[in-house]
Amino acid sequence: MDYPQIVYSIESLGLDGAGGMDELGQASLLSDLHKYFGYGAVALGAAAGIFNPALAEDDIHKVLGAGAAAMSAATLGLGFAAHYDEIGTEPAWNSNLIHTILGISGGTLMIAAPFLADTDIHPFVGGAGVVLMGTGVVWKLAF
Repeated sequence: MDYPQIVYSIESLGLDGAGGMDELGQASLLSDLHKYFGYGAVALGAAAGIFNPALAEDDIHKVLGAGAAAMSAATLGLGFAAHYDEIGTEPAWNSNLIHTILGISGGTLMIAAPFLADTDIHPFVGGAGVVLMGTGVVWKLAF
């Protein structure tokens, strides 16, 4: 059974296609989802840090943290699904590799943070995850 490729026209949606272009000038839906889920994961992670239990109700922090962890997992999966064919195709230490290392490191820490909620290292793991993943996002925007 053939499955249709999910793409849409850049012109029809007003997108710049920074998430990835194919030979027909179309943006990959997976690549754009990866980009926006990454933004969401960093925003939710930062919000979880801001609304920590010392400043807000514990439930707010838990919901934001769980959302950040879920979006981080989705971002990592979408990134792999959208860009698996690019792995190993560029010279070492290029901007995409640095983005990947920062994103995977940060996303993994953000996923691990809820499981460490009852430990003293929880805020450091979650905070480091947000900083690393956020740096990966900014790196991709800058380079």
